[in-house]
Amino acid sequence: MKFSLFVVFTLSTFSLFADELPPPQGWRTDGTGMYPHANPPLKWSMTENVIWKTKMPSWSNSQPAILKDRLFVCSEPDVLVCLKLSDGEILWQRSNGYNSVASAEEWKKAQPQLEQAAKLQHEKRQTQQQIQRLESRQIKTEEKTIIQKQAAKLQKEIENIDRQLEHLPLAKKWKLPNTKRRMNGYTTATPTTDGRFVWAVFGNSVVCCYDLDGNRQWVRKLSDDPHAMFGHSASPLLVENTLIVTIKNTIAFDALSGKELWRAKYGRSWGSAVLAKIGGEKVIALANGRFVRVSDRKILGRAINLADSSPLVQKNLIYYIQQSGSAIRLPKTIGKKFEFETLWVTQPRGSRFFASPVYHEGFLYTVSSRGILNVIDAKSGKVVSRKRLDMGHATVYSSVVLAGHYLIVTSENGTMLVLDANEKGKLVSSNKLERIISTPIFSGNRMYVRTHHSLFCIGE
Repeated sequence: MKFSLFVVFTLSTFSLFADELPPPQGWRTDGTGMYPHANPPLKWSMTENVIWKTKMPSWSNSQPAILKDRLFVCSEPDVLVCLKLSDGEILWQRSNGYNSVASAEEWKKAQPQLEQAAKLQHEKRQTQQQIQRLESRQIKTEEKTIIQKQAAKLQKEIENIDRQLEHLPLAKKWKLPNTKRRMNGYTTATPTTDGRFVWAVFGNSVVCCYDLDGNRQWVRKLSDDPHAMFGHSASPLLVENTLIVTIKNTIAFDALSGKELWRAKYGRSWGSAVLAKIGGEKVIALANGRFVRVSDRKILGRAINLADSSPLVQKNLIYYIQQSGSAIRLPKTIGKKFEFETLWVTQPRGSRFFASPVYHEGFLYTVSSRGILNVIDAKSGKVVSRKRLDMGHATVYSSVVLAGHYLIVTSENGTMLVLDANEKGKLVSSNKLERIISTPIFSGNRMYVRTHHSLFCIGE
């Protein structure tokens, strides 16, 4: 009887604790990049209004994630870092490279295969270059047959190298995927946390979970290769006790055990997935335009083609900004046939949009890769304002964020503009930090920015 009462009490306490857990924090904090109660300083620099600054172990594009008194961020090539929110002290950092994921015995066996594979890959690149040089030559008609035979011979050498690589299974398993190392690396994805644990996904296809003291709970090396020219960047999404990861496929894990629950095709995109709710059911809105039901992995439909930026959910509407922009009205319920309504399609100025948009009082604010601010009427899709921002000759990768009624727009060269959203993007101040591709976040009256080398806490 005492044992039964203990079990009931324990389960009730756990249930109460679970109900009191704050919403998980991850990409753009809650996926929107909107901080309506933030009251940040309007002016800062490398020294002005800097509460603290912490040098990072290495560079990264990872956005910070904050919950309670901890801040989590990533660092190249595979490191998860935990800092104390109050003063920026690094509490712990954990590597998630292949050597820490594989068993000691398997990693030892993999070394000679990896070395051999590296040599073969080098030979393959050299042979491919020889073929390119042959094909680019200006040749006479009578030499054409000779050149074709030489190219065919070199192509057979490449095929032979590929066959040798196939006989190196451990090298294939533990080979790092390609990425654009200068721009993207392996740590662009933002960690996510629920205040008990923290989860991270790296471009080496490793997914991991730690408790707040840095004790690893589980780790998985996925077979999914991003197969994208610039590598992986999509952040994980925590939906209650389910962790959603999009690399090549969309994969759902039991967040506490790491057990794979299901996988669905078509996860690949650079932008991160966000959560939408339709008739009480949880649906993942992927950046590539597909909708996937969390409960059974069913792909419900598709709204757009592949996107660099993340979608933005506002109640039953979802907005996408790519080369064009569109607004989708989600259905009230998921019936036998999933039907959504395209409210509008618009053409914002700017060839490409890496930055995800924000919403404020009936308008969408989005910035193109070349720094053109577009203000879009969220009801009609009409672009009511366009202007080029003075951000130097640098690309805008960071997403737009909204702090109170101020927009923060960040460019790669470290320029950070404060614009007044109540005045349709009127310039308030121009500020400068180090090189930035990450997106800033806010907690209370402080802003946290992961630059190329450091993590800044900005406040008055």
